[in-house]
Order: sequence, then structure tokens, then C-alpha cells
Amino acid sequence: MSYGTNAVLHTRPRPGAGQTFHFQRNIDQPRAKKAGKKLALRFKHILLLFLLAVGIFYAGMKVYLHLISTEVLRIKTVEIQSRQSRVTSELRQLVRQRGLGNILLFDMAPLKSLLETHRWVKDAQIRKVFPSALRIEIKEREPAAWLERQDGWALIDEEGVVLEPLPDRGQEPLPVLRGIRTYASDYRDKLRLAWDCLAALTDEMKAEIDCLDFSEPGCACLFLKGTATKIILGRDYFQEKMRLYQEKRGLTETESGPAEYVDLRFFEDRIIFKPAPQPEPEQAGASRQTKEVE
Repeated sequence: MSYGTNAVLHTRPRPGAGQTFHFQRNIDQPRAKKAGKKLALRFKHILLLFLLAVGIFYAGMKVYLHLISTEVLRIKTVEIQSRQSRVTSELRQLVRQRGLGNILLFDMAPLKSLLETHRWVKDAQIRKVFPSALRIEIKEREPAAWLERQDGWALIDEEGVVLEPLPDRGQEPLPVLRGIRTYASDYRDKLRLAWDCLAALTDEMKAEIDCLDFSEPGCACLFLKGTATKIILGRDYFQEKMRLYQEKRGLTETESGPAEYVDLRFFEDRIIFKPAPQPEPEQAGASRQTKEVE
């Protein structure tokens, strides 16, 4: 008995049917590395490390002792930069009084404090210039006013530091302050009032001022050039009060001359002034009368 076969009817092989699959556990995980051999630290290794550390320490100590004792690093030159030669020479004397020594060990803070005790020094910047020099840059105080004192005059800066005590006032075109005592408790308050007054006035007004007077407590007064009239301004509105005085100045003058004083502390509703004394004795009583201008 024979059978016919048709190739079309044969079962087609399934994809991958001829491949052999093998089961593998954790196929996607990386393989663990084998641990390396551990080095055993023996006594001879410890001894070598100890000797190496001692050698490094000893070499560093020798280098340090050489650096702090060598003459190459000893400060020999001090350069002082200042605008006034007299101040430079005085500061150089202060530096000589203090030992400088090695530039590596030199502490600049004490020298800075010493230099700033000088009346003209506002700030001192010190730099080390290797191998053996110092460079000192001085910021000097700026003269701000002439201060009249019982023993003469003094040149002061904005902080009230006395820069130069002098028997006579110099030629510098600076404001003149009177009625301020440097040792009084209200010295700083009066100085602040003086600077506030000058800052509020215009340049034209300041050019007319002969001096500022603070003999009255807590009150700024001034005298103009060419007149003995005392103008009392108080503590505020300095520019407004001076403008009012310039407008009403003619009303405060009499036949005997300018007023003895003009009080502008109540300038919003009145001006108080005292006429100058009359030359005749019989009219002396009338000169002490106070008038008001509405």
C-alpha cells in the first residue's frame, strides 16, 4: 500500500525550533569581581613610615629655622608714601622706635595702630615686599576748619581731630569756628551742628561768612564779613533763615548802624533783633530795647 505526500501539507518548522536554549541564572547582573589579595602591614613597613615622617618633620624644621634667622629676610627698607614730608619724617621716627625683625614673623597690626595714633594719619595700609621691605601708604586727614581756642588757633578735620595747634590763624580759606572747647562734653555735638549748617548753605552764603559761633548752647550763630551783627540761626532751616535775613536785612539796621543781633529761631512768624547801641549816653537805654519785625 502506498501513500502520496504533498510538500505543501508538511508542517512548517516554528521559528527558533532548531535552537537550543540553556537556562542561566541572573544573566543580566554583572559578575562580582574577585577580591584582591590583602597586603599585610608588617613592622618593617610601620618603621619605614615612621622614619619618613620624622625625616619630613626634621627637614621642615630646619627650613623654618633657616628662614626666620637668615639676614636675607630681615626687614631693612621701609617706604612711606605721604603727601607731607614732615609727616613722613615723623612716621619714620615711629617706625624706628619699634623693632621690625624678620619679614615672615612681622605682625603688621601693631604697627598700623601705632601709625594711626599720629594726628595727621587717618588710615595706614602696610604691605610686605619680599624679601626685606615694607611699603606703607598713608591716607592723611583733610583740614576742615579753623578752631579758635583760648591759647590760640587749631587746624581741625571733620572728626574734630586737632591737626596743628598754632598761635595765629593761617591763610587757608577754611571756615572759622568759635565757642567750641575741644575738651567739653558737647564738642562732637557742636561740630556736627557746624557741618550741618555749612552743608545747608549755598556757596554764595558761605563766601559771606566771617565765622560760626557756638557760644550759645545748642545753637548755631554766625557773623558776616564786614559787620558785627550776630545772626542766631538755631539748629535747622539754615538756608531758609539766611534768605529771610538777606531780604529783611535793611529793616534791622537803624541810624546807629547794623543791629547788635538778629534772632531767626522763630523765623516762621517773626524776626527778633536788637538795635546797635546809640552813641549818645542819654539814648543808651533805648539801645537795649528789643524790636520785632512781623
